[in-house]
Amino acid sequence: EESGEGRPASGTRRSMSSSGGRKKAAGASRPTSKGQSERHKGFEAARHLRHLNLANIDLDGEGASLLAPSMAAFTNLEELYLYNNTFLGSASGLAERMAQEDAGWGSDQSKHEGFHTGICDLVATLQPKLRKLSVGSCCLGAQLVTKVLKLLAAHECLVELSLSDNDLGMGLSDGGSGGMNSVGELLRRAISSFIGTAPSLKSLDLALNQLGDQCGLAVITSLCYDAPNVSVNFCANNTSNEFRSLIRGGYGDGIGASVGSSAARPPPPQDPTGTPQQPKVIIELQECFEGAPHALGQRLRL
Repeated sequence: EESGEGRPASGTRRSMSSSGGRKKAAGASRPTSKGQSERHKGFEAARHLRHLNLANIDLDGEGASLLAPSMAAFTNLEELYLYNNTFLGSASGLAERMAQEDAGWGSDQSKHEGFHTGICDLVATLQPKLRKLSVGSCCLGAQLVTKVLKLLAAHECLVELSLSDNDLGMGLSDGGSGGMNSVGELLRRAISSFIGTAPSLKSLDLALNQLGDQCGLAVITSLCYDAPNVSVNFCANNTSNEFRSLIRGGYGDGIGASVGSSAARPPPPQDPTGTPQQPKVIIELQECFEGAPHALGQRLRL
């Protein structure tokens, strides 16, 4: 009987122990539920964000790569500012080394040693509603910008893109020319294709990039043949005096079926002896204007 009397007590203890365990387990799950709730709020806030400014925060290539998966949460993002992140094209180790140099970057060539593709990872995750992207003064270089332009070509809502001051022409022959499949040639093709195919593009900023006449010619060709509603800022590049004189003289303003006679166009630039100067790129530029369906007008800033 004593043994029988003890059983209920033992059962009661087990019951109480089991109940206490369930309470502890329930209590232990609360922080997890709270964490999930906080994450849900974070995703909701990200979903409503339309303007994101990450400029001037020393973001480097590895940081951009780590940030990339989070960008998928910004489903309604329309404007993204990344300008003045001068290590965005670099791996963090290189960025730290450069930051410690009293002379800044050191040699021009060292800017793009060991470049990191984190910016490409980030751009690849941007949502289709993006309308404006500013990546100026980030020292990306020609190879990274070529990749970025290819990724952005699919963005149907992108209206404005700034790539100013990114050393695009650094180390390239004529600031963006070269043989087939050279870095300069691939860059020119990417710029030209982007201008001509980006569905909603209105403004492209390529200023301060050390780009030369050949790249300028590629830009003008796209503006006159494929993109009548796009404007390009090409100021402070390495274009020749002849090239600039021809454009600023209004050579491309009278293009079109009704106003296209050579009499309406200013003569090509001349040297002090009065002999017309006709470098190959100038001849190609004149040929580009011949029969072009769209006037250049004021859509190219030099």
